Amino acid sequence: MSRPPLAAARLRTMAPEQVAARLDDRFGLLTGGSRVAMPRHQTLRAVVDWSWDLLDAPERAVWRRFSLFAGGATLEAAEQVCAGSGIAASQVLDLLSALADKSLLTVRHGINGPRYRMLEIIRAYGQEHLAVAYALGALLTTDTPMRETGAAWFRLAAEVAARVPDPVNPIMPLVGPLGRMFGMSDPGQGPPHPEIFDDAVANPHPWVSAIARILRAHTALNIGQGHAQAEEDFLAATGILATIGERWGQAVALSGLAMLEGWRGEPAAAVGHYRRAIQFAAAFGSTEDEVTFRLFTVRPLWLLGEREAAWAELRRAQPDAERLGLPEVVALAAYIAGDLARLDGQPAYRRGHRVTLDTLAGFVTPGA
Repeated sequence: MSRPPLAAARLRTMAPEQVAARLDDRFGLLTGGSRVAMPRHQTLRAVVDWSWDLLDAPERAVWRRFSLFAGGATLEAAEQVCAGSGIAASQVLDLLSALADKSLLTVRHGINGPRYRMLEIIRAYGQEHLAVAYALGALLTTDTPMRETGAAWFRLAAEVAARVPDPVNPIMPLVGPLGRMFGMSDPGQGPPHPEIFDDAVANPHPWVSAIARILRAHTALNIGQGHAQAEEDFLAATGILATIGERWGQAVALSGLAMLEGWRGEPAAAVGHYRRAIQFAAAFGSTEDEVTFRLFTVRPLWLLGEREAAWAELRRAQPDAERLGLPEVVALAAYIAGDLARLDGQPAYRRGHRVTLDTLAGFVTPGA
């Protein structure tokens, strides 16, 4: 199956909001914010960005969670919603007070105790972060036994995203189609079609448009359609991402091109694009993607007649795959090794890697 590398398997032990706490896009990812927002809105957003940057992780988590309250909340209600994932109910009061001290919450004292509220711009900002946190957390459950939990997170992400007027975070236009691609599809309707990304491709934000093109291409390939359109999308995405200097996206787009070239029997072109993808992944620090692309380079190298180079690449990549310890990467390395042994006529070597694959199969939950 064609699927874009998510460079996220190493994060799968994190809750969605822990992922969000590690994000550093500040809603101006790659391009300094929305190019279509009015200057006054951009200035307000910059002020809120600055406030967000000054907070610690628990304060950000409470901001995100409290944004669910449309009309404010009592302390008791806030403790119910804002506690969890490392924040005890007993900590919520201090965290609300910290946000109020920073003018991110207002407090009105009444006979029933304090009631906390957020200004609408502050609340919308928190909701964007919350929607993105749920969506990214859901992506980390893809192809894992937690996929049903991921589907629920996608639904929550879509529900929260729908409440945000004029969202700025560049991931927001992708939340809905990503949910349909990975977690929210109706089994009775069959697999999702590439058209679910058309609106995001037309988005004026260059990063959104480029990533949507990559996802649209993989969606088309997954249902056996549109190789020409997929190649056009990969090429266009590569050009857009090169313009804004986004390396990980370029690596994913180039690996998609290499995959198509391998299918067409063009191993020289595939090797060239995989090697460029490897360089970008290494520069970005995405070890999982770097190792994966190196493994994918092995077969086209052998088909080019560079058999020693193919074995050398495999020998370099396999220890790195084992050090990563991710079952899917270890399994890929074993598969590539067995395939190379088959091509080279080494059945004993191939049988050894069949044992590795059989062992890894024990980690897969039945029906997952």
